[in-house]
Order: sequence, then C-alpha cells, then structure tokens
Amino acid sequence: MKCFFLSGLFICLFALSANAQKATTFKNQPKVFLNNNKVSVMQIDSLPAKDVAGKGVHNHPTRLTILLTDAEVKVTTNGKSKVIKAKAGDSLWSGGNTHTVINTGNAAVKTVIIEPKK
Repeated sequence: MKCFFLSGLFICLFALSANAQKATTFKNQPKVFLNNNKVSVMQIDSLPAKDVAGKGVHNHPTRLTILLTDAEVKVTTNGKSKVIKAKAGDSLWSGGNTHTVINTGNAAVKTVIIEPKK
C-alpha cells in the first residue's frame, strides 16, 4: 500500500513538473490535489514580490516542499530574516513553524507542498 501511494505521488509530481514548464495563467489560490485524513498535497504559486504559501505571518504543520521552479525567497522567523535560493527539483523538509515568506526573485515560484497528518 505504501509503495502504491509513493508511486502515485511520484506520477503526480512528474505531471506537475511538466505542467509547471508550460505557459499558464497564474492563479493565486492553492491547487489541492489530495486532502484526506492522512495527507494534504497542493500546488502553491507566487509572483515576484508577493507572499509564498500564506499571506503575511502564517504557520504550517510539518511538511515537505518540492520546488517545481527555481526560487529565491526571503524567510522571516522570530524577527530574523534569511534569503534562500533553490533550484527546480529541490525539496525541503520543515517542522511546523510560524513565518513570513516573500518571493524575492524575478519569476513566479511554483511549489508542491505535502503535509502529512496525524
């Protein structure tokens, strides 16, 4: 069952990656692919100089973020800021936290966020 879930997830991410490379209309709302009692999987896009994955100060549970595009973002947590640069295909595991994230790059940032649930 676990292998089946992971296979489906990789197929979904492959399709998302191919789709992220096409010219599409930008949508400012998360696109939810799966949301059940075990996991939430969504795509979140952000334009340059705009918030990423939440407006202003916001929080997330533990999650895996997979970048579909290159990204440059400024993350501020507890009053401390840092700029993070990452490439398409990179993944980041994060514990639950409260922060602000701003797209400081020159292009839209597209991510897939996977949030396991207890």
